[in-house]
Amino acid sequence: MSDTSSASTEWWADPTILGWMAFGATTILAGVSFTTYGGLWNSGSALPAMAVAFGGLVMILAGIIALRKGHAFSGTAIISYGAFYLAFSAVVTTAVAGGTGAEAAAMWFGIVWCLVTFTFLLSAPKFGLVPTVFFLFLFVGYILMAIDFGTLANSNTLPGWYGNFWGLEFFITGLIAWYLASAHLTNNTYGRKIFPV
Repeated sequence: MSDTSSASTEWWADPTILGWMAFGATTILAGVSFTTYGGLWNSGSALPAMAVAFGGLVMILAGIIALRKGHAFSGTAIISYGAFYLAFSAVVTTAVAGGTGAEAAAMWFGIVWCLVTFTFLLSAPKFGLVPTVFFLFLFVGYILMAIDFGTLANSNTLPGWYGNFWGLEFFITGLIAWYLASAHLTNNTYGRKIFPV
């Protein structure tokens, strides 16, 4: 997701590596939590803390650095999804707890993030195949989220496999982001293209 045309000599390193890593790790954990195997939405859940600290605050910091370095696309994306995870912790936790109107709010939350992600998806091909696949998977993930919570808002339930499918889709999205972080870091460390991005 780095949109630098040439290597920078300033002391700030490429912040997109940190952005990809934070999003990837948090989304892998989120994907697991949405399946029937995760069991993370309980009083001892690690996901809300991860969403705030690594998925939220760290991503916003990385995004600010990216914008400061002149990376309009990656800086905007990293900050946006950092803000998503800060809000996600509260919105989804409330919906799972069954607050009044919480499922409908979570549905619209998913719809809005579909729109945000579609905007990034339009420009993603400029940065390579893997970022494009990432944004496509993320776009589909938000659609699945909106459908799930929209169904709950209408007092209906989806088949049991749907939650596992949604969780697996998010898990794969997180793995793609983790791959991008690992590829960028490895390529930067060795000064040559080892992993394609």
